[in-house]
Amino acid sequence: MKQLVFTALVLVTLCTVAATNTVKRIPPEKRGEIYMRKFGGFVVDPRSGKGKIGIVNAQKAVAANEIAQVAANIRKNLRYAIEVREGRPGTGLPTMDEVNKSGFNVAVFVVEDQSLPALLAAPEERWAVVNVSRIKSETNDDVLGKRLFALRTRGEIKRALALACGAGCSSYPGNLYGATCAKELDTTDVDATIMDIAQRCGNWLAKIGVTPERRVMYLRAVQEGWAPQPTNEFQKAVWQKVHSIPDKPITIEFDPKKDK
Repeated sequence: MKQLVFTALVLVTLCTVAATNTVKRIPPEKRGEIYMRKFGGFVVDPRSGKGKIGIVNAQKAVAANEIAQVAANIRKNLRYAIEVREGRPGTGLPTMDEVNKSGFNVAVFVVEDQSLPALLAAPEERWAVVNVSRIKSETNDDVLGKRLFALRTRGEIKRALALACGAGCSSYPGNLYGATCAKELDTTDVDATIMDIAQRCGNWLAKIGVTPERRVMYLRAVQEGWAPQPTNEFQKAVWQKVHSIPDKPITIEFDPKKDK
């Protein structure tokens, strides 16, 4: 009986792998037709899809179709309702009230401002700002530079959306990195170190030249040759043990059976 069950599982696995490989070999433009014939295509559940993400375009340096491409990419791959809306250049930073009046749950404002950095994010206020003036200042005016300017702007908008939408959250529940407002910090341990956040920060910090201290046992430090002079009896004992000269010289003996 066990052998039959095992054989059946193997056959199912092989069929699944074969089917998966077959689908992968089918050109993408043909898969929609297959899904339509086999399953009737896709439909959207009208009970899903709550809320809306906004991109407010308040600049003229980057073409509107470049901004729209970001929204189309997110809509296609993540299935969130997202809208690009033209806005008027303003002074100062956005506010949560401005986001709410726009009818968005969270928004990225794309602006031209000589005084702002390339990206600002305020997750608790539900907004982020992308400043194309700072991005443009780092590109040339030739054809390649203009293309890079548009590409970098699209990338910065996606980064801004991620930060405004909680990309800094931990995958572990109930900690401060998942707070959507200051009041939620009251029920978290603000002194706790959350390891997935710490690891991501460590990777980023290393890229800009910031690394943590390396803490090892005194014995390891002495063995590696960088230990400071001993400061107590225990360290002195370790130091002497590592640096002591053997009483008997090391001899190499020849074994005719092993060392042929």
